[in-house]
Parts: sequence; C-alpha cells; structure tokens
Amino acid sequence: MPTNLIDRFAHLFVRLALIALAAAGIATSAISVTVIADELAATYPEYPRLRPEYTVGVVIVLIAGLTVVVSIWRLLDQVKRATIFMPSALRYTTTIISALSVAGLVCITLSVVTLLETGQQNPGTGLGLLAVTGGAWAAAALTWVLRRLLEEAASMKHELSEVV
Repeated sequence: MPTNLIDRFAHLFVRLALIALAAAGIATSAISVTVIADELAATYPEYPRLRPEYTVGVVIVLIAGLTVVVSIWRLLDQVKRATIFMPSALRYTTTIISALSVAGLVCITLSVVTLLETGQQNPGTGLGLLAVTGGAWAAAALTWVLRRLLEEAASMKHELSEVV
C-alpha cells in the first residue's frame, strides 16, 4: 500500500475519532450535567449553592475540551496541506495549551469549593477533580513542549529554504 494511501487512512481515522469524541462530549454533557447536579443536591441537601457552581464548571470544562478537539482538527488540516510550519499552527497549539490550563483551573477551583463548602465529607469527589486537574495540566505541559519543537522545526525549515 502506498504511503500516501496510508496517510489518507490515518487522517480519516483521526478525524472520525475526533467527530465521535465531540459528539460523545456533547451528548454526555447534555445528560451528565443535570445528573451530576441532581446527585450533588441529593448528597448535600444542606449545600444547594454547589449545584450551579458545578454546572457552570462542567460546562466550562466541556467547552475547553471541544476547543481542544477543534484545534486538533485544524492542525490536522495543516498537516494534510503541508502548511504545519506556518504561524497559525503555533496559534492552534497555544489555544490547546490555554484551553487545558483553563480546564485545570476550573477543576482545582471546584475542588477548593468542595473542600471549603462541605468539609470534604466525600473525598472521592475532591480526589477525582484533582486527578482531572493533574491530567489537564500534564497535557498542557506536553503540548507546550511540542509547541516549542514545532517552533524549532519551523525555524529550521525557514533556514533550510534560504540555503536551497
């Protein structure tokens, strides 16, 4: 099988995976936000103030996640057109880093609110939020490293084109 055909299948597979991920994220958010808010209200009836905070937090994290998916989609477009070394690729990677950082900040904020408001009677919620925070920040750090590599490769390509 020619390499070009393999590349097409790889792009198609990644795009289909991104579409499925976005659709699952939207469907899950429509269901889970209300379920989590109702469960939170049932678990902590004395803390009705937490319900809107969690709802807003979940929506912000989901928007950040969909922003990451769209940015990856746009980067794949640039790879397909062989324009990945353009400045717009750096903007998309910066968008990914920013969205992951915001998601991490929202999760850590929700962890602190849960701790302060409930006295951490249920440590699973706080630990879960801290795990998501760590994952988001680790992914942001990895993306930042890859962004720096992309900057280096872009400058090398520019220098190489000047030599040729």
